[in-house]
Order: sequence, then structure tokens, then C-alpha cells
Amino acid sequence: MRAIPFAAALLSACAHHEVEEGPSGLFYSCGERRSARVFYEGGGDPARGRARIEFDGRSFDMAAAPAMTGLRYMTTATPGGPAHVWQVEGDQAALSDVAADAAGEEREIARCTRVRDGEPAADPHPTDHH
Repeated sequence: MRAIPFAAALLSACAHHEVEEGPSGLFYSCGERRSARVFYEGGGDPARGRARIEFDGRSFDMAAAPAMTGLRYMTTATPGGPAHVWQVEGDQAALSDVAADAAGEEREIARCTRVRDGEPAADPHPTDHH
């Protein structure tokens, strides 16, 4: 039966969106010597998926949200403050904030790349700040 090989190929094509996790989370390098550590739970299913992003001394608890491609997680907006979005596609991710006003425009805070060998190393070419 040919449907089984097709289904297996389809599932393997989507597999890059599955997120495995170790006890210390997954690390992302976000440029400018910044990094993010992400703990995923429940996959990208909007009904049960969760993520906690630790970035720049802050922690964001997010729930999965519908995405056109990849995985998308969002915080709930607080009164007077923005919501935050973690958008992941393969090894690339972006952290953005969403304006609390009616326009709801997203502003990218950081663009990140997953580090597959554990915690990100220090920048080998630090910028001289004299």
C-alpha cells in the first residue's frame, strides 16, 4: 500500500518542528553576545503547548498559538504592557513584543539561532567599548 510511505514521508518532513528537550532547556545564540534558554512542554499544540523563555535577565511564560509556519508561543498582555512572541522555524527563532494598542504591531527584540552543542560559547570577537 502506497499511503503508508507517503504518510511516513509527510511526518518526517514535519519532524523538524518537533522540539526535544533536556533538563537544562535548549540554548539559542541571539547575537550581540546575548543568548536565550528555552524550556518547551507539550509541543506546538495550541491546546497544551507551553514554553518558558529566559532572555536578557527576564523570563517569559508562554502558551502555544496558531502559526502560519513553524511554532509560535505568546504571553498574555499585561495592562499597559506588551505581549511577547517566540516564533520558531527549524533552528531559527525570534523574540518580539506586540503593542498593547489596537494596532497590535510586532517589534522584533532578538533574532536567535539554536545552539546544538549545549550552552552558547562566549563571543570569540568581543567588541571593544572604549
